[in-house]
Amino acid sequence: MEGLKDAKLYKTYPDAFNDLQVGRIPVVVCDAMTAGHYLGKRADTFEVVGEQLTKEPMAIGIRKTDPELKEAIDKALEEMQRDGTLTAISMKWFQKDITTQAE
Repeated sequence: MEGLKDAKLYKTYPDAFNDLQVGRIPVVVCDAMTAGHYLGKRADTFEVVGEQLTKEPMAIGIRKTDPELKEAIDKALEEMQRDGTLTAISMKWFQKDITTQAE
């Protein structure tokens, strides 16, 4: 391989991971959440290697003109954090709790 000229762009992650699984490509570069999802689904097939390239916070985008929606989302997230729902969802999809902020 000679660097980025050999890179292939995919429209969807499932297509990229399918090509990885069948050996059409040697590696998929993606965000940690996506990698964790596929590793959780097929731990016997995929592995995460190397260091995390970036740290990017996750967010929910809404219009500034929707303060009621922001309040409802904040309330729902706080309740889900408090009752363990966020952790349960994280464990289901990523086999670890990604809902707490790690330093």
